[in-house]
Amino acid sequence: SHVRLPRLPRGNSDLARAHDVELSHDGSLVFVPDIANDRVYTFEIGEDGKLESNGFVSSDSFRGPRHLTMTSDSSRVFVLNQIGSSVVAFRHDGNGKLVEYQSISTLPDGYEGPQNHAAEILLHPGGQFLYTSNRVHDSLSVFALEADGKLRALQRVASGGSRPWSFVLAEDGGFLICSNRKSDNLVVFRIDPEDGKIARQRGEIAVPDPVSLAIRDGAAGDSAPNENPSTQR
Repeated sequence: SHVRLPRLPRGNSDLARAHDVELSHDGSLVFVPDIANDRVYTFEIGEDGKLESNGFVSSDSFRGPRHLTMTSDSSRVFVLNQIGSSVVAFRHDGNGKLVEYQSISTLPDGYEGPQNHAAEILLHPGGQFLYTSNRVHDSLSVFALEADGKLRALQRVASGGSRPWSFVLAEDGGFLICSNRKSDNLVVFRIDPEDGKIARQRGEIAVPDPVSLAIRDGAAGDSAPNENPSTQR
């Protein structure tokens, strides 16, 4: 059945649930989305490394802000709503102040399926494309980042499994590797460097209950992800 989860009450510190921590490009600020209170907090990092509160931003567009990413100069910040299945875009003044200018869905127009939970968001190293994952809808969404900072939907493809919890961008943005938690597999997608669209590669890698992914520099040598992994399912 089609069920929408209720919005959690705001301003209740007992419900606070930080789901991500991201540093500004110069390492002077920390951004923390609070999925329960519909806020993104900012903190200044002092010379001694201690955090000092720099306030927060809330928005009527927030429905469970989970993860966020930003441009290389931190001038644009993109917040992913888990319950709302949308990306909220902000301009950043460099000092922690965020001003909203767009909200765009990660789901198809007119979606009427079960409650979806968006999970991961990453900006391509080239700065022109943005990627998100949809759990329940089990898809990956691709957006173009226009010159004015606005997002434009480009593509939506099946994640290759059930509940795409996370993904990473590998080989300088040449590949996307997605973890599908409920189907116990990793799936590799090639990223087109011209238009940012993704295409699934052959095979899949069996991994029990995969959640978050990370890539260690130099761990895989100079080779690209194997398009036909030896361990498949």
